[in-house]
Amino acid sequence: TDRFKENFIPGNESSYATSGQVDEAVTNYTDKFLANAKHTTCYGYTGNLMSETEKNLKISSDIIEGNLSVVTEYYKYLISSQKDQQGGTIGFIPFKLSFTMDGLSGIKIYNTLNVDTRFLPKAYGDNLDLIVTGVSHRLANNDWETDIETTVIPKTNHLTDLVISEEAVAATIKQGVAAGALGNKPARWPYYSDSDAVPLDIESPSKGTPPNPNSSVSFSGAIKTEYYPVLKSINGKTKGLKLLALVMAQKEGFYPGSRSYRTNNPGNIGNTDSGANSKLKDLKTGIEKQLTYLYGVAQGTNSNYPLNATKDIKPFYSKEIDKNQKNYNLTPYLPGYKFKYTGTLEQFVKIYSTGARGGNSYLSIIISFFRKNGFSNVTEKTKLSDLVKLNNSDPIIL
Repeated sequence: TDRFKENFIPGNESSYATSGQVDEAVTNYTDKFLANAKHTTCYGYTGNLMSETEKNLKISSDIIEGNLSVVTEYYKYLISSQKDQQGGTIGFIPFKLSFTMDGLSGIKIYNTLNVDTRFLPKAYGDNLDLIVTGVSHRLANNDWETDIETTVIPKTNHLTDLVISEEAVAATIKQGVAAGALGNKPARWPYYSDSDAVPLDIESPSKGTPPNPNSSVSFSGAIKTEYYPVLKSINGKTKGLKLLALVMAQKEGFYPGSRSYRTNNPGNIGNTDSGANSKLKDLKTGIEKQLTYLYGVAQGTNSNYPLNATKDIKPFYSKEIDKNQKNYNLTPYLPGYKFKYTGTLEQFVKIYSTGARGGNSYLSIIISFFRKNGFSNVTEKTKLSDLVKLNNSDPIIL
């Protein structure tokens, strides 16, 4: 019995039978997941419709994260359709679990962790396992740690009620093989912008609109209660340098559980798109490293930011953006940029942040934050060397 609404008018199931339609979750699963997955084995499939070549296809790592949302919705459908389950209107709310443990080798993507879930609400019961969706290792100070990311799935014996024909499975896998490339790669990609600005005709959902100097700027609780007090205690730094470090820590996602938070590295300096992490001993060390790094860039002493030399940023496909579309709202197929690096804010963020190559939100937040604190002349063309010189005795406004 649903605790919020006791009576429901069920859908007309017979209409589905007569029209040949199936549940939307099943449709998405077959059309969007199976069609794009290259399976080494076809779990639950025992027919003889597929050739030996099709049976030995490999899973492509590029589609693992992209299909998580589809698979999650499908598992919600499976759980909610169990006849012995009771719960809300969607059966259960799927969740993810991340944890850090002493170093352990051998765990792979798609491995299953068998866990006791009987303590969870009835809609979960003891029918769930956790599937591994991410594994990373960290070696520092003679210590080895392993980070595991998982998402909830039904236990294998609850996948027996699949209402998918063998023909549908075989057809969708064949379709995926024929399709070849995965995702929606733009026809003209890879390509370069014709300047150091985001192209106006960049692919959706990215937008090439100019930076907004009046963007709303807000900070996480961790920035206010942890980062900012430590930043204030560091002497000998200009207000401009601290403003830049502060707003970049927010934009890099400094909050409990995030990558920059876990590594005490609020600027994510050394935390790369490839998954490599640079973990520091404490937050103060991380902020000091961030300030030193930004000051070095402004002074032209960082080789990644070669003043008055040509900077060639290659076109790049970002798996990080692709798997976090809800947060980024950018195309993962980023254009390249080739310009004479003169140290402007616009050029700096494109080298520093992968996401800044697909939109101007990063620039907008930086410019708006400086203007909020009284520096109204800051634009995307302001040089970093001038930005870090800005100073006054007024308190920083968060």
